[in-house]
Amino acid sequence: MIRSFPFLVLLLFLMLPAMPVRAGATIAFGSSVGALNLTSAGVELDNRFVFEIGCFSPGFVPTAANTTEWITQWHAFPDGVAAYQTTALGAPFPADWQLNSFSGSVQILENPAPFTTGVPLYLWGFDRRTLSGKGEWILMTAPSWVCPDGQEINPAVSYAVSNASRAIVGRINQDGIEMQTSAVVLSGTPESLADWRTWNFGAAASEPGQELAVWGNQADPDQDLLSNLIEYFLGSDPLAPDAGDPLSAPQPDAGGLVLHYRRSSLARDAKGGVEWSADLRQWTQAGLEEKIISSDATSVMVEARLASPPAGAAFFRLTAVE
Repeated sequence: MIRSFPFLVLLLFLMLPAMPVRAGATIAFGSSVGALNLTSAGVELDNRFVFEIGCFSPGFVPTAANTTEWITQWHAFPDGVAAYQTTALGAPFPADWQLNSFSGSVQILENPAPFTTGVPLYLWGFDRRTLSGKGEWILMTAPSWVCPDGQEINPAVSYAVSNASRAIVGRINQDGIEMQTSAVVLSGTPESLADWRTWNFGAAASEPGQELAVWGNQADPDQDLLSNLIEYFLGSDPLAPDAGDPLSAPQPDAGGLVLHYRRSSLARDAKGGVEWSADLRQWTQAGLEEKIISSDATSVMVEARLASPPAGAAFFRLTAVE
């Protein structure tokens, strides 16, 4: 049984009934504890998701048809970022109760552009805010969600999922589900390895503690045995397991062995290629020649040839370095 608690209970200390503060206002934002929150595939949200409160550039109205423009038009409050939590509540709660929620707060003391008084505010949740590839997004708002005047005395307010009235992408407060994200497919090209990390791993890419498990060169968050640096070099998705080996099986050809692989032509911060070994201990590129045999807008097909393979076994692997 799913047990949820109103967001107001979780952040009661932030929003005791409309008590005035000395200056500005506090906006608490978040979701209900223990609510059912799903992706478009029906999988429960997890700790990869990040939620931000903010606004869009003046004159820009977000719709499901212009998602490719959101990233460049979006402005989050500097302290308006909250990670989704799926950790256990702990005693005195029962052992099977989890947070399954996010929460944060923003203090408004002034109104620098674009956070002008009365500008519409939104909650944007995403597993990765990528310009290229696939993501799971949800964007919600309500008519009452506006930026308060930072120069006036204002009561604390709650901009919670439970009182959102409209989802631009995804859905909210329907059929027992508080949030359900929507799959988005975007186009674009990362300009650097650092950009690629941010677009794929979101806020986690700035957390040193997440390097080994999530965003580091040798991390393998989708557990498909391809490191992030190899995924970047190949142009593959670091958060979706690859179905097959990116390096083809070696084939005999004119006394040698030939292999093929496709790599990204946009991965400017990584170099790599095929290495071979006779004993799985010593690896080398000696005797290997590579050439591009075809290309498209984002990738090239590479042929690797070992002209004089050893009499015994020969093993091959792909490597990449930054």
